[in-house]
Amino acid sequence: MRGSGDVAHARLKFEEQLSNVEYIKFVNFMCSTSKENSWRSLDLSSCDRPILGTWDDHDYNWQDGDKRMPTKEEQKQLFLDAIGVPAHSPRRNKGRGLYWRHTLNEGVSGREIDVLLLDERFDRDTKPCHTRRDFCKFTNPRKTKYMWCKDFLEGGADGTGSCCKKDDLYWHGWCKLPQNRANPAWDQFCNPKSSSYGFADGNSKIFDKNSTDEALSWSVTDQVDDANDSSVLCEILGPQQRKWLKHELESSKAALKLVVSGSPLISNPTEVVCSQARKKHPAAYCKCYDDFDCFQPAQRNLLHMFTTAPGCVVVLTGDFHFSDIKVLQPGNHSYSNDYDSTDLPRPLVQVMASGLTNNTAVPAPCEGFRIDTVGLRPNGACDFVSGPAFGVIEVDWLTSPPIARLQIRGGGGQLLLEQKLPLDTCIPAA
Repeated sequence: MRGSGDVAHARLKFEEQLSNVEYIKFVNFMCSTSKENSWRSLDLSSCDRPILGTWDDHDYNWQDGDKRMPTKEEQKQLFLDAIGVPAHSPRRNKGRGLYWRHTLNEGVSGREIDVLLLDERFDRDTKPCHTRRDFCKFTNPRKTKYMWCKDFLEGGADGTGSCCKKDDLYWHGWCKLPQNRANPAWDQFCNPKSSSYGFADGNSKIFDKNSTDEALSWSVTDQVDDANDSSVLCEILGPQQRKWLKHELESSKAALKLVVSGSPLISNPTEVVCSQARKKHPAAYCKCYDDFDCFQPAQRNLLHMFTTAPGCVVVLTGDFHFSDIKVLQPGNHSYSNDYDSTDLPRPLVQVMASGLTNNTAVPAPCEGFRIDTVGLRPNGACDFVSGPAFGVIEVDWLTSPPIARLQIRGGGGQLLLEQKLPLDTCIPAA
């Protein structure tokens, strides 16, 4: 979205969408009580067919945006207005993202479905330094679209770059040294499977302040943004939301939990050329875009959280302008090292539906980041939909066991991809 952070511009864009004739028809179908524009005063989550939503970067009004946007509180109110969230909702409270839990079939024993809406912009850190360091060094800085690289490498309060340094320091640094496994802080800093992972006392010291090695002379307090930041990883959700999500997953009695994520949790760990070679610079390679693959510690923490939660967890996402279904399996696979998935207790399914109303939803070749070279798509490397598509989840409660059918359908409603998920084992079926 152009005009990043411009509230007036964002208001106009939302108004344009809300006035769209086809969108009004959609809302009237979902909310049978609405008449013409009267739905704007309704709580759309209470419609007979509830409308729920969270945002990604363009809704946030900043391409690949993060927590630094000064108008994020105003942008949040605009977005919640647009998706029909009541004025008294806690989602509107200042200082927190718009994450939320909504229960479908609430009160119907054995048939409840929890929808967990994540906010991956409000408290998102900048990308970890290592993810774009080479790209920014080797790309052409005179191009307007790459001007952010100067801030990434040289910005920030100390002039050493606005990029997030925690993952380089801890995950790719201190945690890689075998002798540190005996340190009492190991689980907090290095073990995404631990219940204490990701949080540390602001006074915790895992480095020797008197060390002559500069890389080993920092403490947690040297790497936080403010006194209230206890996180030791580059965040997408932020500490407050991570605690909330963990609690919601562990306390939920729903047989099926749908985690709605603006950024793909499982993407494509294969390196691709993201900056072509020039006369004085080699090509730069990137292993992630604006997704969880850039934030490995945060990603692995969620993978463990989702596959150990009671009931079945399915990730719903979008963003990439094509649609597919991926299954992360335990055991030894081509992607096991990338996701540390060998010992996961069960598989995790991700359904990505992206492109129903976006003009980029056009036929595209199976190449680059679209091709799955590591085996995450059950039906082959090129089993994706590049045209207009949307996701559907059908749950048959009358079978034994109940089965969720996770689907991608074309713009005309035709079934294109499907994955069946028995709700007793949470293991995808053929």
